[in-house]
Order: sequence, then structure tokens, then C-alpha cells
Amino acid sequence: MLDSVLYARDKYLADDGLVYPDRCNISLAAVGDTQKHSDRIAFWDDVYGFEMRCMKKAVIPEAVVEVLKPETVISEPAVIKTVDCGTVRVSELEFTVDFSLKITACTFCTAIVGYFDIFFDKSCGNKVMFSTAPDCTKTHWKQTVFLLENPIPVKTGLYPVHTCLLQYLF
Repeated sequence: MLDSVLYARDKYLADDGLVYPDRCNISLAAVGDTQKHSDRIAFWDDVYGFEMRCMKKAVIPEAVVEVLKPETVISEPAVIKTVDCGTVRVSELEFTVDFSLKITACTFCTAIVGYFDIFFDKSCGNKVMFSTAPDCTKTHWKQTVFLLENPIPVKTGLYPVHTCLLQYLF
């Protein structure tokens, strides 16, 4: 959705015009939901007596858009990208970034969740923002969940995540 807004901005916005929201943060956090992982990934190990593990290869790359239960988030969020809606180019919305997640529970990490926060700041006397984070009021955007093939045991502390390619299409 953002690319169409950027197209309209570039085509119609006056030189001194402003775009709102003017800023967006994209964040990631770790998820520990073994039941959901079992229902969506481990399920393929035994489908009513049939071994269908090959289906995991098709299911895992597909991000799931849904509302997460806030209690399944097991890390502090990491802002991985800040977007200035007044200047960003569509080509900048596909990016690679290294990031770290500070784990807050000893459990299994079963997914990574992505969400965004938007801000109405520039030249605003009354600054406004809202978040699509799991612990905030639900929106129609929900969250984007990237399921892991195998749960990873984690303990509290900092975990680096190496070079993940993320393409966000709003």
C-alpha cells in the first residue's frame, strides 16, 4: 500500500507539501508459541497417520498475517527500519538488516513477528501515533508472523539475527 502513496506523493504533492503519516518504524520481536507451531508446522509430520513433511517446505516461507496474543512475545522489540514517508523511495522498502533481539523468557522461539508504528509528527502541535504491535489495540493490519522450521531454545539475553532479507509491502 505504501508504494501507491509514494506514487501519489511524487506526482501530486506540492513542493512545500507534507505527507501524513510522516514517519513509520518497522519492528521485529521473537515469538514463543509452541501450540501454534505444532498446529501449523509440526502438524505435517503426521497428518492423520500420513507423513507429509515435504509440505513444510511450502508452508514455512509463507508469512502469516494474524493477531498474536501479546503473551506469546518473548523479546523486546527491535526497530529495524525507520521510514521517512516524505522522502523514502520504493526501492528503499526492500532491504537487508542485521539485528539483535533481547529475549525476555527461557522458552522456545517459534517465530519472528513484524509490525509497524506510524507517527504524525512534522509540524503537528498535537503529535499522534499508533502501533500495530501485538500488545496494542487491534488494527486491520494485524501482525506478520514468520514461522521457524524448528523451534529454537532460548534463554534471557541478547541474540543476534544475521542478515535477514525483509520486504515489506504495506
